Amino acid sequence: MFRSNKKDQQKTLWTEYPDYEPINNIEEKPLYDESRVNDQHKVLGEIIRQNWDLIHPLAKDYLLSSAIEWRRLLMNEEKIVNELENKKKLVEEVKADYELKIQRLQLEKDAELEKVKEEITEHFREKLEAKDQEIKHYKMLAESMQSSFDSTQQEKDSLSEEIEKRREMTAEQTTTINELRELLRKKEEESKVVQEEISTNFQKQISKMSIALQEKSEQIKALREVLEKAKNQLIKFKEQNKELQAQNKEFRQEIDILKKRLLDRETKIKRVVDTLNKS
Repeated sequence: MFRSNKKDQQKTLWTEYPDYEPINNIEEKPLYDESRVNDQHKVLGEIIRQNWDLIHPLAKDYLLSSAIEWRRLLMNEEKIVNELENKKKLVEEVKADYELKIQRLQLEKDAELEKVKEEITEHFREKLEAKDQEIKHYKMLAESMQSSFDSTQQEKDSLSEEIEKRREMTAEQTTTINELRELLRKKEEESKVVQEEISTNFQKQISKMSIALQEKSEQIKALREVLEKAKNQLIKFKEQNKELQAQNKEFRQEIDILKKRLLDRETKIKRVVDTLNKS
């Protein structure tokens, strides 16, 4: 790595790469974050920097590239560490948020359970009270039934008498209904006879009305024929009137022409007479 002045020397970087073109700027010395390395590395780094001019360009290039790569890795590490710290904080915040939510849900759950217990207790208490009231009601009903049992026999006897009376009334009503049915049958027969007479008279009236209607229809038909003829004659009269008006117009035009000719002729004769008188 360092330059050698011996003539009979083995292969070195100086002999193998005398004209090496470096990739990096080898004028700069490699820098490391000395706070992150151990003491041995610090000593080696200081020796390298002090003897920088004695080092082959390829070695310088490699050391600089290593330093650059080391710093890039260090920056990536710092970036990753920062991201991990941020994610850790985020996880802690989410965890704290979930713990608060869990506590709140637990409180809500406890409150809901307490509420349900109270509702169940109240529900069963109301049911028990309702059952007690129902038992009291049935007891009172049994007592009232027992007290009214004695009066039931009397009511039964009076009910039997009432039933017998209603049977007698039913028999009387049945007889009355039969009489009414017979009367209705007679009325229906009389009504049937009357309806037959009315139907016969109605048919006769319909026949008379049909004959009269037929006669009226024939009269209307005849009147329509007369009206049609009169209409046709009126149309002919109108056409003839138009022709007469046209002929009258022609006659008037001819008369006007004749009058004009006659007037011209009289004027000429008058002029001739005047001329003769003057001569």
